Amino acid sequence: MKRITRTLLAAGAACALLQGCTGIGTISREDKLAHGAIAGAIVGGALGYEVIGSGSGQLVGLVVGAAVGSGAGYVLADRLTQLDLRTMNKSTYEGLTERPTGETVAWNNPDSGNSGEITPLRTFLSNDGKLCRDYRRTVNVAGEVQHTTHTACRNGRGDWLHV
Repeated sequence: MKRITRTLLAAGAACALLQGCTGIGTISREDKLAHGAIAGAIVGGALGYEVIGSGSGQLVGLVVGAAVGSGAGYVLADRLTQLDLRTMNKSTYEGLTERPTGETVAWNNPDSGNSGEITPLRTFLSNDGKLCRDYRRTVNVAGEVQHTTHTACRNGRGDWLHV
């Protein structure tokens, strides 16, 4: 938990530093997208590095995590507000941790009009004994609905990590 917390704090600091360079309130759309991509790369790379474990696979995890995180950060920065992301992540955690298979957790942000839901689809143990869940995430941004399916597994500290 401490390493993931440090990772998230580092990403937050990177975002704050990037926003500080451009000036609060004057950030352009292009800068916002760049910040999202960079923060996503930092978090994705760090998580990919940590999830792999040890050895030369960590470098692969770092590169793949950074690439996936960068793309996800770019898309999310373009579409979702900070409150949207916090609300969506809280609902995702609640759905994975507390809800049975098939029970949906909805979220919405009345300020942005964005909303979504998460539905756990299946609970299983991975080959290495980790508790995992497949889930469907629906996100509605400005009337455009996206449905995605993900898998997350709990690590030894109880955090849900996407695989």
